[in-house]
Amino acid sequence: MRAARQRRGWTRRQLRAAMGTKVSLQSLASYERGTRTMPAGRLVEVCQALRQHPAEVLARAYDYSYGETEESVWVDLTALASTEAEILAPLRDWAAVVVAEERTARRPGGVRLTGTAMETMAALCGADPAELVGALRALR
Repeated sequence: MRAARQRRGWTRRQLRAAMGTKVSLQSLASYERGTRTMPAGRLVEVCQALRQHPAEVLARAYDYSYGETEESVWVDLTALASTEAEILAPLRDWAAVVVAEERTARRPGGVRLTGTAMETMAALCGADPAELVGALRALR
């Protein structure tokens, strides 16, 4: 949550204003630090303000808590669209198109790549799937 807010260049006060709800700045700080649980409704409010899809936020939280598998990786499409990593060059334009479409739909974020998609993208990039996973994870 903090990283998404900071990427937008927002203070907690600006996030609260974008949420259009009564929430204390202390509560927002506690949510960011993970010292207070966040009700599902509040998560949706925060996600809408930050233009993140709640399911994607939960998927990242799950990956953070329980780890990704070797067969899957969460990809931040905005980071992929702007990367200079040579190995990811074939995927950069694709990511830029997806990000533009998601911004139009008001839900920029990421995508989970698994199995066949990873193998296909690795072949497109001329890389070993494990090498591609490493490069994608380095975008974080």
